[in-house]
Amino acid sequence: MIILSTSGKHLLEINGELAGSDLSGRKLESALFDGLNIEGVDLSGSQLISASFDGTKVPNSRLVGANLQSAHLMDACFDGADLSNADLYWCIAQGASFKGALLVNTILRGADLTLVDFSGTNLSGANLSLDNLGGSTDLRGANLTDSILRSTILTGAKYNSRTIFPGGFDPAEAGMKLSFEEIE
Repeated sequence: MIILSTSGKHLLEINGELAGSDLSGRKLESALFDGLNIEGVDLSGSQLISASFDGTKVPNSRLVGANLQSAHLMDACFDGADLSNADLYWCIAQGASFKGALLVNTILRGADLTLVDFSGTNLSGANLSLDNLGGSTDLRGANLTDSILRSTILTGAKYNSRTIFPGGFDPAEAGMKLSFEEIE
């Protein structure tokens, strides 16, 4: 299998299946993984800046400490994946699923997380606050049912009436901002 960048540049060639492969520590900036099934892959410590995972199945994978700044993760499945200490600054993950995933100490500042399923996800210590330009992390319509939000930084993050929080969680107390904007 050949992995190309979004500009068509040859980044990596793998003999056999990509699912379950060890790609840790690789430089795969702008890599194109759209629509692939790469379950169980290890991308820990990899540079995946501006990579595209739209519609990709990445469940039960390891992306510990991976750099996914500005990555496209729309409608991707990261269920059960470990993204602890990963950097997802400014990522676009509309409609993605992170059910039961580990996002401990993960950076999600300025990310578009509209309609994302975080049910049962551990977001302890994650940073979902404002980006460097003052833009909000967008959690409108997100499902945070049974997620762990211990020491999670949510100051300035947007939510709406469709956002589902864990029982007893108060978004205003966490510094979040109620939005009346429609989801596009």
